[in-house]
Amino acid sequence: MTGVVSHSWADLVERPGGWTREQRLWWLLWSGVPGLGFEGLCQLWDHFGSLAVAWAAPHRALARVHGF
Repeated sequence: MTGVVSHSWADLVERPGGWTREQRLWWLLWSGVPGLGFEGLCQLWDHFGSLAVAWAAPHRALARVHGF
């Protein structure tokens, strides 16, 4: 965990080769969380390595993410 948003829009959205269908679905799911925003998504991505892993994380693990 870095505690700092290290991804840019290009890093996350304009990946070489594009995203897999699963990555797009997880992004869509998380983007529906009120108040989360792009920076919050980046924090989750940085901390857990994927949005799928973040979704399955227990509440106490989510509480350790910077900004949550």
